Amino acid sequence: MKREVIVVVPHLRTLGGGEFVTLMMLKCLKDWGLHVKLAALEIPSWHTLREFFGFASEVACVRLHCKKRLPRHVRDLVVRSQLKSHYKDALIINAIANEIPVPAHISYIHALHFARPLLINPDRLRVFGGYVKIVPRQLYLALSLRSSKDILAVSKFTAELLRRLTGLKANIMYPPVKMLPYKPTNKQGVVTISRFSREKGLNEVLLIAQRVPNAKFIIIGSVSDQFYYKELLQAIKEFSLNNVYLLANPPRHVYEEVVGASSILLHTTRFDSFPISVVEAMSTGTIPVVHKSGGPWKDILGERQGIYGYAYESIDEAANYINELISNSGLRHELSEKAYKRARLFSESVFKEKFWEIVNKHLKKDGNKKT
Repeated sequence: MKREVIVVVPHLRTLGGGEFVTLMMLKCLKDWGLHVKLAALEIPSWHTLREFFGFASEVACVRLHCKKRLPRHVRDLVVRSQLKSHYKDALIINAIANEIPVPAHISYIHALHFARPLLINPDRLRVFGGYVKIVPRQLYLALSLRSSKDILAVSKFTAELLRRLTGLKANIMYPPVKMLPYKPTNKQGVVTISRFSREKGLNEVLLIAQRVPNAKFIIIGSVSDQFYYKELLQAIKEFSLNNVYLLANPPRHVYEEVVGASSILLHTTRFDSFPISVVEAMSTGTIPVVHKSGGPWKDILGERQGIYGYAYESIDEAANYINELISNSGLRHELSEKAYKRARLFSESVFKEKFWEIVNKHLKKDGNKKT
C-alpha cells in the first residue's frame, strides 16, 4: 500500500521560490509513487502556476479550514489540530514552514522575513521597541518546530539565522534550480529578476542605472504590489531613465529569453535567503552582481569576491562593478564561464537526490520502500 504524504503550505499564490520548491516536491513525490495531497488555506490555481513556472504537479488539494483575520498563532494552532486529527498516519511535509510553522516530519524553512528589520537596522529596533514584535515570533517558531523530526533550511545563511533566533539546528537543502540553456555569447545589458514588491529594494536598481547610462537595465517579474510598481514607473519617468525598462508578469518563455540574453544579473534585496533566480541566470552564463549580504553572498558566491561574480555594499560600488564588466570583454568571458559552472551545484538533480534521502529515511521507519 502506498504511503500517504501531506504537503502543507499556506497558499501557492505568491509565485516565488516557495511555490516553485513546493511544486518540485510534489513532482518528486508523485514520481516516486507516493500518494500525495496538498493541504492549504487556499485552493491553488494550477493553471496560473503552470503558466508562470512552465509546469505544475497537480495533486488533490485539502482545504484547511480556518477563519480569516485570526491571529497568526491561533491560525497555526487550528491548522495543527486539523493535521493531527485527520492525517496522523501520513508523512507530513511542511514545505514553507516559516509561513505556517506547524510541526511536521519534515519542515523546510525558506526565509525569516520577520527578522530582516533586525538585520538591517538593529539600533532603530532598540529605540522603537521592534523586539517586542520579533521575540514572540521567534519563540513561537521555536516551539512549533521543536517537535518536527527534520528541520531543513534553504541556505547556510537561513540556517545560521534560525539558530541565532531559536537555538534550532537545521540541515541545508538548497532549492532546486532549473538549468537554463548556456548562452556564453551575444549577451548584453543588465537584468534584475524580482517580484515587484517594496521589500525587494528595486529603487536601488534605478539609482545604479543612473550611474551606468550606457547600459540597458530590465526589471522582470510578477507584480504583487501595484502601488509600488506604479511608483517605479513614475520614478523612471521623473528622472528620465531611458535605459530602464519594467517587464511585468511575463510568460515563462519570455522570462527565459530575457535572462539568457543578459550579460549581468543585478540583485538588490538585502539579506535574501536564497534567490533561485540568481542561480537560474548564472546557469546561462549571466554574471551576478548582488548585495553583500544573505544567501547570495554566503551561499551562491561562497563569500568569494570576483570569482563567480561580485557583491557590493554601496550604490557606487555596484555601478563600478557593472561598468568594469561592460568595458572588459575578457573579464566577462572568464566570469561568465565560472558562473555557469557554479550554478550546477544547485541543480534540480542535486535537490532531488537530497530530498529523496530525507523522505526515504522516514518511509523506511514504517517499512515502506521506493516504488
